Amino acid sequence: MIFFTFVVCLSLCEVYLRFFKHYRAQTFVRLGDRIYPLSGLADDRHYTFDPKTGYALIPNIYDEKQFITTDQYGFRTTGKAIDPHRESIIFVGDSTVFGWGVRDEATFPYLLAHQDSLNNFNIINMGVPSYSIGHILQVLETKVPLYKPKIVFVAILWPWKPFEGYSSSSAWKKVDFDFYKKTIPLRTQYASHESLKRRLMPKTFFYLRDVYYKIKFKDQIRDNLTRPGIRDFNISEEDEKKLALEHVRLLKDAAAFLEAKGVQVIFYIHPYQYTIFHKDYQTLGKTGREMMMKQLNALYTGDFLKSKFSGEPFFIDGCHLTELGHQQYADYFLGIIQMKKEN
Repeated sequence: MIFFTFVVCLSLCEVYLRFFKHYRAQTFVRLGDRIYPLSGLADDRHYTFDPKTGYALIPNIYDEKQFITTDQYGFRTTGKAIDPHRESIIFVGDSTVFGWGVRDEATFPYLLAHQDSLNNFNIINMGVPSYSIGHILQVLETKVPLYKPKIVFVAILWPWKPFEGYSSSSAWKKVDFDFYKKTIPLRTQYASHESLKRRLMPKTFFYLRDVYYKIKFKDQIRDNLTRPGIRDFNISEEDEKKLALEHVRLLKDAAAFLEAKGVQVIFYIHPYQYTIFHKDYQTLGKTGREMMMKQLNALYTGDFLKSKFSGEPFFIDGCHLTELGHQQYADYFLGIIQMKKEN
């Protein structure tokens, strides 16, 4: 009788998840020893070789499993089509701009696109996961000018240093096109590859696993405040200055072309969480950050994030924003845009 009752309950739960709740079978995923939201978690299937930037997102992606949608140009959707007759406010950067870890409509460019005060502008999200400074420079040179830019925000993830994952020691600042041509196929369409076995798996199983993952995910919140980032910053102060100056030189050169045409280019430094909240790391990268703030007139969002922190994690793994973080960023950038419009 107990077994029969248990089976009936599971069956009713499965019916509810499949036909009423429309549960999509998985919300969290384990990568290594950490748990991440599946929404916005781009992977190799979402990329194509790009002769302008080395690699980019495939145009017209509709990934209903991971809530990633791109427009006809390969930019993550803001929910509104780009109007070629309108000026654009463009966000350029890596996964922190793309919105790695959140669904389309939770990203701050998407939220900004639906502000009534910005209806006369295109809001374009040109962020792509794992983009280095080299990719960002190529975007500024080859893609931004095509969309009547008015204001361009450029994200700088700091502190970080070039790491062994690049194909060469200089690939972080100069795109290695041959490398990407060999490693990332030219794709014109996104293809989901979910096996029949996975599609037939009971959604109740995934739902219960998500409950467990949510508990595990919450256990990692405080850990995110204390652990060093993936790209450790164990370099001397002299090397830090050189790296910061290299950032300044490259980004200034890339911005000069746009600024000569009247475009406002605004750099902002997006920090790792532990450099904001952990007392042992708060001075990490400070020398380079202050150099870039002074010489690029760059904004620093760390102080803003710290002032808004209310017990919820702003990052899911040390640098990426949660939905709450994206909401706060949307408010932050809206204020800057309004100020720039008035000036």
